Amino acid sequence: MTNDYRIEMARIDLEARRMRAETLRGLFAGMSARIRGLFAAAPAAGRAA
Repeated sequence: MTNDYRIEMARIDLEARRMRAETLRGLFAGMSARIRGLFAAAPAAGRAA
């Protein structure tokens, strides 16, 4: 029984780590896209001004 419990805890831990990694990847992707958008908008704003 304790072995099954340990296996289940390891599976839950792996799932949590995968979710955290995907969340971080999503945050970084969103941040880089936002930064790229700012850099793309900056020259246009400079030309307009």
